Amino acid sequence: MASKEHILDIACRLFRERGCKSVTMDDIATESGISKRTLYEQFDDKSALLRDCTAMMGERYGAQIERIRQNSGNVLEFFFNVHRYQTDFRMKMYDNFFSDMEKYYPEVFEGVVSKINTHNYEKNRGLILQGQSQGIFNTFVDVDILTALMTDIVNVIKESKLVGQYEISRRELLEDTMFIFLRGVSTPKGIEMIDEYVKSVENKDKR
Repeated sequence: MASKEHILDIACRLFRERGCKSVTMDDIATESGISKRTLYEQFDDKSALLRDCTAMMGERYGAQIERIRQNSGNVLEFFFNVHRYQTDFRMKMYDNFFSDMEKYYPEVFEGVVSKINTHNYEKNRGLILQGQSQGIFNTFVDVDILTALMTDIVNVIKESKLVGQYEISRRELLEDTMFIFLRGVSTPKGIEMIDEYVKSVENKDKR
């Protein structure tokens, strides 16, 4: 019999690809190679399956972010490395996965988003304080305001209507917004590090 983790892997993939609404419990059972009855022995309903899917994705995402943190020399390097890892994945998931969840499974959505926002706020606050201690971010800027802004940038971008009005992808909009934000709160040392990073990326693109 398929393990619970295997079923969740299948369900998460289908939800990300098609959205929460169009994927049925029958689809998940078929893709997992089990009967619908067996699926319901593992999960009471689709809402329970969604909760477990988001919990598993959160754990895996957190583990990957921790690996990136351990391999980053400073806060800015960490931000850049995380950005490369997460941007396409997050934007695609917001378009297909969370938008459907918000519309058709609001109770699940509210619980998931509340946990995500709390987690992101705590992590971002710690990173800003670390950046200030490393002389990268200005210390005269209120930490809680910076944290709230950084935490909410993705939420703003995913709702932005600029993507449909101009020839710009959601990924590009998030990338440019993050660069503007980080450069604006950085010290001269931090700005120099950001500019060096941008040059290195531009040089790679020219090759």
